[in-house]
Amino acid sequence: MQNRGLIIAWTLLVLALGSAVFYAEMAYDLGRPSALAPVGDQATGDAIQPDADAVGDTGGAALVGAAPMGDGPPGRAVEAVEIATPATPEAPPKPTPSPVAAPRTPSAAPDPETPARIAYAAPVPADDGKPRIAIIINEIGLSSARSRQAIERLPPAVTMAVLSFADDRSEWIAAARAKGHEALIAVPMEPKDYPRIDPGPAPLLIDRDDLENLARFDAAVRDAGPVVGVLAHMGDVFLANAERLRPILAATQDRGMIFVDNRSTPDSAVTELAAPIGVHVLLNDRFIDAEPSVDQIDRRLAELEDIARRAGQSVGIAAPYPIVIERIRAWAEGLDARGLRLTPVSALAVVPGGQ
Repeated sequence: MQNRGLIIAWTLLVLALGSAVFYAEMAYDLGRPSALAPVGDQATGDAIQPDADAVGDTGGAALVGAAPMGDGPPGRAVEAVEIATPATPEAPPKPTPSPVAAPRTPSAAPDPETPARIAYAAPVPADDGKPRIAIIINEIGLSSARSRQAIERLPPAVTMAVLSFADDRSEWIAAARAKGHEALIAVPMEPKDYPRIDPGPAPLLIDRDDLENLARFDAAVRDAGPVVGVLAHMGDVFLANAERLRPILAATQDRGMIFVDNRSTPDSAVTELAAPIGVHVLLNDRFIDAEPSVDQIDRRLAELEDIARRAGQSVGIAAPYPIVIERIRAWAEGLDARGLRLTPVSALAVVPGGQ
């Protein structure tokens, strides 16, 4: 009996120990992290942030889903999160060019048989018997500011001579005509002390044959636009050489243009050659700006008046210096009251000994 009680006691003790172990194991299992628990929620509850390498091929949004990231335990599936890609900046709009005034269009091309000196002549009043004076402003196109001032401030009867090598020479000619001025093309010719004194690119030279000089002359006047004639620019050596000058005067006549001899040399052959060729010419009487001071400019203009009263007409040439422009402008305002008329060059040019 005593032994049976001892057995029962030991049995109960073993059962009690087994139950204790069982409940201890259960408690341990319930307390440790589960493989199904969401990793991101353990510490802060923040959503899983996208990995820097999780960028799609398009370079656009990275999508984070159920796929594991890195080497850690697999994360739980989350809703796809789109990472906004910075918008590609639009190309700046192309600037709209400022409107540029179109070059003033010359009058329609005349009948090919009409000489340029007639087709492009400025209108002149009927001859009233007053002595006439022509003023030519040379070197238009060399200085934009001075050229513009001459064209805009001087009376329309003043003639503008545009350098053949000037930039945008056709535009200068068109601008002059739009203000009522007749236009000449100034062709560089060999001066004394050439090349130390430079008349400009591709001048007519006495040591070049006629073919080359004619090619240079053609390049100088071709496509110049509506000009009434040619002005010799410098050229005291070339103008004195009858052999080299003759083909140039003939080419001028072929184009129906005037040839203006600047009289840079007293030995000019223009007058003796012009009559047999039949070219209309005009001879300069004074370089108005020979001494560019107020007194000297006024003196030259007064001399032109005296010549016109004696000979019926006179011609003066000047460069577009501001002082020259202002003195000519002031002088011209009272010219009619003094019994003289300012006249474009086309009205004065004649064939020597002819009409």
